[in-house]
Amino acid sequence: MQEIDPSKGFFASIPQRVLLLTGFRLGDLLKAGAVLLVAIVGIRYVVLSTDADAENKSSNSGVVKSLGPTDEGKLRGVSQLPSDFSSLQPVERLGILNSKIAIAEDLAKSDGEFADPAIEQLIFLYGVRCNIEETEGMDPEQTYRKMAGLRQAAFSAGNSKRVGQLDFLRALAATARLSHRADRADFRFASDAILNLESENLVNVNEVTKLFLYALDVQKKSPDKASAEIYLSLLGDKFAGSPEPSIVNLGRSLKDYPKYVTFYEAAMELPDSSREARLKLYKDMFAAVEDSPPRSVATYKIIVQLTDRLVNRSEVDTARILIERISKSAENADPAIRVLVDESIENIKKRVAALGSKVDLTGSKHDGSPLQLPNSKPTTIVFWRPSVSASAEHVANLVESNLYDQWNSNVLVVAQSELTDDHLKRVAKQISKFTIVDNATSKRLTKHFGIDLVPYQVAVDKNGVVLRLGAPTN
Repeated sequence: MQEIDPSKGFFASIPQRVLLLTGFRLGDLLKAGAVLLVAIVGIRYVVLSTDADAENKSSNSGVVKSLGPTDEGKLRGVSQLPSDFSSLQPVERLGILNSKIAIAEDLAKSDGEFADPAIEQLIFLYGVRCNIEETEGMDPEQTYRKMAGLRQAAFSAGNSKRVGQLDFLRALAATARLSHRADRADFRFASDAILNLESENLVNVNEVTKLFLYALDVQKKSPDKASAEIYLSLLGDKFAGSPEPSIVNLGRSLKDYPKYVTFYEAAMELPDSSREARLKLYKDMFAAVEDSPPRSVATYKIIVQLTDRLVNRSEVDTARILIERISKSAENADPAIRVLVDESIENIKKRVAALGSKVDLTGSKHDGSPLQLPNSKPTTIVFWRPSVSASAEHVANLVESNLYDQWNSNVLVVAQSELTDDHLKRVAKQISKFTIVDNATSKRLTKHFGIDLVPYQVAVDKNGVVLRLGAPTN
């Protein structure tokens, strides 16, 4: 995720909440649609002149001649989309794409030096068009036929990379179809697209994550849950064969998701439910963990985050029971998963132990001066990392809402990154009513509370006793 530059004002543009299990913003990824496909087809997207009729200089004489729309100029014209493309209406986007496709098809039929680059652009343009047609419920059959023709030509030429690009675009568009139209024929079509994928080619985390998020949407929206589960399992197998570890874990998450979807949604939506509803949720989670232990790091993280909310509500006895069950369920898990689960559980145990105990709030501030908080007020400790959008959003909300004035509380912001002195000074100026630590003191407090998730908040009374702690829910 993009690092927030305090020098530009880290409250200037606050992104939406991140998707908890991947770290990617779901809304941005799903809305970006066609524009994100630039990365999917692997095309270097160079900002070029939009004027295909630009004047060209003669390499021999240096005399400027007006050559009109050369093949190179045409290729430049189809190699870019308007900056506002994703915000246009579907019909407008398709109009732009179709005009560029017509030019690219003419270039691809020529025997000139720009024929092959034009085919690369056609792959990109067809992929964007097919994605729009599927997500908007339009008829994509003509586009699929065009893509099939390009695939056959690439296969005949032995161009496996190009074949892989086209197969991935087809799988992406077919999965997008399932999110709004999912009868048996659609599942068969999408499953066939997935079967054509080669696991060893699935190495681009960004593009695979987009397909992953579409697949989650299928499970959530499809009325045929059994077919959706089979489809996610099929796609999960393809991801699991990737040489990229993070993609392998996405595949395991797909296999977990149908069984744990209730808990994924509970973690993402941050519900404020009754005690009876919470107890039922955790009872069901106990049963799910024991009946079908999770296979992915992401699922264990979701379970641990939900368990941490019990600590937040001081229902520590239930939290201790669940901690033991999580630990037991991970005994036969992949060693890498086991290490992460053990670490997460140890961190929760630290937070459970901190409830009701005193915390040392001495040390030094970001500028090296002594940390001296007024004893007459309680203190709210906010753990913050600039590179995590939800964390920056939470601190920004605290500043803008003036909640700290209502609480009559000190606010201690514990930065979890090594910011430069210059950045620290600028951040401190922007949130001058807060106290910031970003040094040995911040590391000590982070370790004391076992903080592995940001934003995270700890409420301390005026005597230094921890009253409440947890991830903020609003």
